Amino acid sequence: MTTKVTIDAHAGWPVLVTIKNGEPAYPKSVSTETVEANTVRDFYIHSGMQIVGIEEQPWPE
Repeated sequence: MTTKVTIDAHAGWPVLVTIKNGEPAYPKSVSTETVEANTVRDFYIHSGMQIVGIEEQPWPE
């Protein structure tokens, strides 16, 4: 089964998404991806993967 998670950074701030890979065929790993401000992005979670963090980031100075 696959679950789609949509991050909508519509408020003008970038959002940091942290994903943990729990798929048995691959070593466990953690990755981070930034959804830029004023952007919508879909993440697809499957096979034991987890979104372990969603953090609004401060605007770069």
